[in-house]
Amino acid sequence: MKKKNHHLPLLLLCFLAGPLLHSQPFLPVLQENNEWSLMQAACDLSGGIRVWLQGDSSLNGETYKKVWAVNCGEPQLSGFLREDTNTGRLWFRQDGQSAEKFIMDLSLQQGDTFYFDEAISSPSEIAVEKVETIDGRRVVSFSREQANCITGEDLPIRFIEGIGPSTGFFYPTFLFDGIPFLLACVHQGDSLLYQEAAVSGAGCDFDCITTDAKETRQPAVQLTVSPNPFTESTTITITGLSQRAVYFSLFEPSGRLLRQEQLLPPAAFELKRGALPAGLYFFRAESDGNILASGRVVAR
Repeated sequence: MKKKNHHLPLLLLCFLAGPLLHSQPFLPVLQENNEWSLMQAACDLSGGIRVWLQGDSSLNGETYKKVWAVNCGEPQLSGFLREDTNTGRLWFRQDGQSAEKFIMDLSLQQGDTFYFDEAISSPSEIAVEKVETIDGRRVVSFSREQANCITGEDLPIRFIEGIGPSTGFFYPTFLFDGIPFLLACVHQGDSLLYQEAAVSGAGCDFDCITTDAKETRQPAVQLTVSPNPFTESTTITITGLSQRAVYFSLFEPSGRLLRQEQLLPPAAFELKRGALPAGLYFFRAESDGNILASGRVVAR
């Protein structure tokens, strides 16, 4: 990342006269009750990824948040994030590596450049087009023309206070094979915290990426969970099945299998909470090696 320094005398005067603009901490991106929905760049924005944070990790004296992601399979550890809320800066470290990537900077000004690595094309420096405040959040927007070369789509690249980068989100990561993903929305608990208008047509709901023939959704099959969130128990109902056995699996966010049920049509059963702690859990239903449905359920 490079920044022009022709404003240095003015900045020095500001420093001598009083505190710099944006001296207060920025809103944190790294909040464990947030969940990001991402859409795949290119391929007509098909497919989706869920990303969330759970747990801490330390390396070389730095504290990181663990990043988990799911795309049709079991949740996997994607990497680690750390941030400096005083400058709005964010770093990502891939699982199994010690080096980290600089992926966000809210202190940038119009005309500055930022080095985007691990994009769909060669790493690029693109210029800040404008800096503004939208709904109380500082937003750094980059040149749309230059961004097209990175995403392959006519969509903006932004750094959004309290939300994160809008493209290549939490990049680089081996889970996504180098394909950029675009931010669709952010949930905070059960509430919609943020939605990216440029990709709102894709929706905020998780939609499984069908990268493998054995991970194909059967469109006639529907799965409902009611109530969700639940306290003591919830009813899982699967409709549209032929005479096939279905396996329902429940996972904790770390990917550990908690429960598995074999169901026969008509497929409906009561999922009892039992000793499950309050929190977010993921499930999937599969038959003959095909994933029929997947989603999340919240125990309160």
